[in-house]
Amino acid sequence: MYIKSINPNIDIDHLPTNYVGQIQYYFSDINSLYPTRDVLNTQNSGFKTEPHIEIGAENFLKECMQSNIIQVIKNNVKYLFLLTRCMNRSLNEYYNKQYIVGYIRIKNVLDVNRNDKSWKSVQGETKIVNWSDAIPVSDYYSRSFDRARIGKYGKIDNIMTDEFMDRFKNKKDITDILINEIKRLDTNNISCIGTTCEFYNKCKRWN
Repeated sequence: MYIKSINPNIDIDHLPTNYVGQIQYYFSDINSLYPTRDVLNTQNSGFKTEPHIEIGAENFLKECMQSNIIQVIKNNVKYLFLLTRCMNRSLNEYYNKQYIVGYIRIKNVLDVNRNDKSWKSVQGETKIVNWSDAIPVSDYYSRSFDRARIGKYGKIDNIMTDEFMDRFKNKKDITDILINEIKRLDTNNISCIGTTCEFYNKCKRWN
């Protein structure tokens, strides 16, 4: 098992010297064996549409910590690192711990206009791994993230980004498995707008 970074340039609660990555939190389904977004509102925080991995995007159908996304765009940040907490009690080793489970390598900025509102979304190459291959937050931070800590410590510099990407490099990408899990759980397509979506013909959920 990986036990913390041995990189001498990374201290606990490492603060950025520059800004090339951003941590973004999402709620996971409490019953799924995978880090699947909470499409069925199992945590009573809403039927989650983000990260919208079906098209490799974040903040696509709904705003979620939009201020992070605006800062990412303004600073030409390259990576959005996806953070969640395992809430499946059957997964004893991982339960109630936070993990960085993957990333979106940002390629596009989308101008979203929906339901009489406008906001920004980012889109790009997406990779998500299972709990066993994910990065425990405790490997790099003194305690779990909340909104305040994401605001302070969620900006990731090139040293930390290289470390995270190196850890993800040879791990199995389960993004397609997660999309199938979303389809299995969300039979009423609550977390999707289907044929009205501009990406419908390219969406992995439908094609």
